[in-house]
Order: sequence, then structure tokens, then C-alpha cells
Amino acid sequence: MWSVCAFGFLLLAVQSSALADEPASLSSAPSAPSTPSPWASAGVPLFRLTRNMNANEVIYEVRPQESSPSDFIHAYWRMFAKSKSGPTEELTFLESKFGYSADKVRIDEDVVKFVIRALPDYELAVKIDFAKAPQATVALLGSPCVIERVHLEVTDGIWPDVHWAEIYCRSPARRVRLTPPSKSDEKSGDKSKAKYKESLQ
Repeated sequence: MWSVCAFGFLLLAVQSSALADEPASLSSAPSAPSTPSPWASAGVPLFRLTRNMNANEVIYEVRPQESSPSDFIHAYWRMFAKSKSGPTEELTFLESKFGYSADKVRIDEDVVKFVIRALPDYELAVKIDFAKAPQATVALLGSPCVIERVHLEVTDGIWPDVHWAEIYCRSPARRVRLTPPSKSDEKSGDKSKAKYKESLQ
């Protein structure tokens, strides 16, 4: 399992090799390209989250330069409801704590894994491959897909209540609806009933 220090060291090696136009040679890391790595920027967008409430979007990006695993996945607003240019804003404390930030971030082998607080039952994964642009995947309907967008149908409030969600996949191209279990199913004690129902749209 990679440590935080090892992750930062490998990224630094890739960036240094790109500047010197010489590939790094670390046996424990994926082969580093001679051209600048897509991971070399401060933050690389993975996907966006939309809601029925307004045009604002939450952008999720990977930040491998951070020293703490909890900061590897960063979420922030693009405020399209304010301006067509979509000025950026950070999540508020409550939005981050109970709604849209990444949670349970960890490194497992060569993969960064995390969940979105609004969808805690679905673990997302970002493979650490310095030669390729990072992308987030999730298992849906029994197979993985690359996430392009997550949409939430919510009731406005301090703690938004998610009625259902849809995940738009880039590869393979499909849209999957996630319907949360009913209150009675959650209280039934039957784990099979307490799961989200997945359906192809």
C-alpha cells in the first residue's frame, strides 16, 4: 500500500523528469512519460455534480500535491446561477460536512478511493497512472464506468434530502438512476432492501 509520502515523492519525480526531459525510473511507480504528466497541474478535474435546484455545479478534482490523503480530492462550486462564466467558490462548512465534499479518502495500492457524502454507498476510484489523464470510476449494474456527471434530485435545505440520483457515464456511455431505499426498507434489517436500486435510463 502506498504511503502519503510515497505518493508525493513519485509525483515529484514525474514533475522533475518532465522538466529535465528525462523519464523517471522508479520500479514501484508507473512509467513516467518524457512529456509533462497530466497529474502535474495543481488540480485536475474529474467530473461535475449538478442538482435540480439551480445551475450551479460542484467540480471534483484530484490534487496529488497535497500532503494529506483527505485533501487529494477537492470539491468546489462553479456558480453558473450568478454568472455565465461560472465563478468559483469554496463549499461552505455545512455543504462540505454534510453534502458534497469527498469523504473516506484513502490510497489502496495505486488507486485513490473516496465517496461523495451525499452518496456514501458508492465508492469512487481514481487510478494513479502518471502517463494518463486521471478519471473517476464507479461500479454500476455490476461493472465499472467512467463518470462524466452526477445529478442529484434534492429538496433544498441545510441538509439536502436526496430523492434520487443519476450518474452519467462517459465510458461506456450510459445513464444509471439510483433510487434510495424507503424508510421502511431501511428499518427492516434486510441489507438487500437497504441498498440503492440501480436502473438504466
